[in-house]
Amino acid sequence: MSKIRTSYYSHRDKVVASQELILRIKEKWSDDPAMMYIVSLLEPVIQRMAEGFGGVDTGPATVAVRNAEEARDNACRAIHYFLKSRLLSAAHSDCWEAAAQLHEVLAPEGLDWILDTFAAQTLRTHQILARFSEMGPQIEKCQARVFVDQMIAAQATFEQKNAERGAVVALCGPANAGKSSLLNRLVGDERAIVDPDPGTTRDVIEAAGEIG
Repeated sequence: MSKIRTSYYSHRDKVVASQELILRIKEKWSDDPAMMYIVSLLEPVIQRMAEGFGGVDTGPATVAVRNAEEARDNACRAIHYFLKSRLLSAAHSDCWEAAAQLHEVLAPEGLDWILDTFAAQTLRTHQILARFSEMGPQIEKCQARVFVDQMIAAQATFEQKNAERGAVVALCGPANAGKSSLLNRLVGDERAIVDPDPGTTRDVIEAAGEIG
């Protein structure tokens, strides 16, 4: 997901702020002809913004995926540090071999793999959990079952939230290439303003839709 933004505030925030501004102007300067004239100019523009950018708010779904991703990463870190603690503890020398075998599966070269793409990390996690499913005695020897179960649950939650959000697709291209028109066509509604003047749509627009 790109973190590049041409404006700090989302279109949804801008629309809400603009609508509130109009209401406050009307309340405070209802008897001022000059201010009411300004309102008459602003209202059609704000209405156009509301109609053009009133799509489904994808923010909560994206936040849910990020939270699930963080929980998945933390589950991997938890079992990693747990196994390391077993290997460093003389009081647990009886499970050193089992802990070493589990750690070799989890992180033979460290945990850098949890920084990979969603798909790559998911594939690696499934591979590890498949190996763990064959290592019941080692898991019980180290008393690591709760950590393995946490990994399983975190991965399942991540996949669920990712599926609920759907795929993230970016439409990129030069000015007047038809990005806004294509977005509206894909989501089946007028989410972006379409205008022959280049640069009409300057900010990031988010919308949700189903294809197929």
